[in-house]
Amino acid sequence: MKKLLLALLLLVVAANVGFGASLCTSFGTLSGLIGTGAAGCDYNGINFNNFGLFAGGTQAAQVQATAIGVAFNSVGSVIDLSFNPGWDVSVGQSFDARIVYTVNAPVLALGLGYTGFTVFQNGGTTTVSENYWVNCTSFNAIGCGGPTGSLGITSGGPTFASVNLGQNSSITVSKDILADATNVQGSGIAVHLSGVDNLVTIPEPLTLGLMGFGLLGVGIFGRRAKK
Repeated sequence: MKKLLLALLLLVVAANVGFGASLCTSFGTLSGLIGTGAAGCDYNGINFNNFGLFAGGTQAAQVQATAIGVAFNSVGSVIDLSFNPGWDVSVGQSFDARIVYTVNAPVLALGLGYTGFTVFQNGGTTTVSENYWVNCTSFNAIGCGGPTGSLGITSGGPTFASVNLGQNSSITVSKDILADATNVQGSGIAVHLSGVDNLVTIPEPLTLGLMGFGLLGVGIFGRRAKK
């Protein structure tokens, strides 16, 4: 019984630590994350995988995964996943990037906000439209159907949005980041977009581990009590 519970504990710890995948902090750009494929990468014991990029806008050729920086940070149970293209959008131009990825773990809440932006000329805008699917293992997975819900922010406000999610085992995100100056008159840079953040709230990482230790303790002390 003791060996069985110890094996269960090791499985629980392994599930939280996430053996086998690279560390997400090893990649500074979206290109590096895309290269991890279905195996993805781990941050704080959470697996992120199936990253992808679809470029659009008048400057689609400049919307490249190698030029979009990505940073992972956390405060408590909230992981901040920041995508930073650093676009300078001149009059008559538009940059459009649709970024997809999956969080291969339960997600309690999802937030969407700007790292930073500046609108230099009237008519310049930035918008972010984000769809999400719960219990969907990748954006292209068969059977996921339509999105579970959506979030949206704009330079004119609101600049932050969030949603609490029900029970789930994973969440897939598709965010469309647009910086648009096609309706601006004049010349020069109309919009600068530093980047966009996703705030992913996960269950406390020690919860399952403590549960495992509790089960192990019950098994050990229960066995002793029978002697």
